[in-house]
Amino acid sequence: MHFPLFNTLRHTRLCLAALTLGLGIHLPSQAQDGTLVAAGQITTSTCLLFFRDFGTNNTNFNSKSFALGSFNTSNLSTTKGALISPTVGTVFGIQSPFGPNFACLGTATVFDVSIQLSPEQIVTITGTGLNTNTFLKNSLSAADGGTDAVVLLKGGLNTKDPALATVNDADKPLTLKPNVGLAGNYASGLSSPGISTTWKYLTATLVNGNGGQVSPGRYVQTIQLMAVYN
Repeated sequence: MHFPLFNTLRHTRLCLAALTLGLGIHLPSQAQDGTLVAAGQITTSTCLLFFRDFGTNNTNFNSKSFALGSFNTSNLSTTKGALISPTVGTVFGIQSPFGPNFACLGTATVFDVSIQLSPEQIVTITGTGLNTNTFLKNSLSAADGGTDAVVLLKGGLNTKDPALATVNDADKPLTLKPNVGLAGNYASGLSSPGISTTWKYLTATLVNGNGGQVSPGRYVQTIQLMAVYN
């Protein structure tokens, strides 16, 4: 499949993956772990998008889970923009479906991951001090048992071996936009996928978006990813 993107990216091919965020903020009587799950798949004649853990070279092509934990509301900061959960994340790479010793990109030199979001998945909040005003919104309403906490997404890129990388290498808070197609929301944090750096990063952290007491409940959100290369 070929899609025009920029003059310097004459053709773009796609590899699809699904990334699901899930966690819980609970009252003291409840204890339940949350997970972040990412699943990848490929179409014919494309590169295979894979996931690696920070600090390792463990590669997963199908799914990945991140334990986000459970939190007692009485222990959470009431400060607007306060980070609630540990930061979790993944390292993105691409590989030929036939194995690491086979060519994948051909003459292409640029690779990035575009995060596909609808307007309903983004919430704008100012004054958090987190260097972005856009956050990933909970898909569950309060009536459906959802918390009012939001998720901060950060991205980054580096040639560093993933075994030497940490979540801190994803140091660019992402400005999220809806309906970008192939032309935005890059995990690298760049405005266009114009650098051939191998690894792309994405992390997620639960945030107190409104200030005051965070409401108890679950957080669930699913986002679509597109691996873009040329």
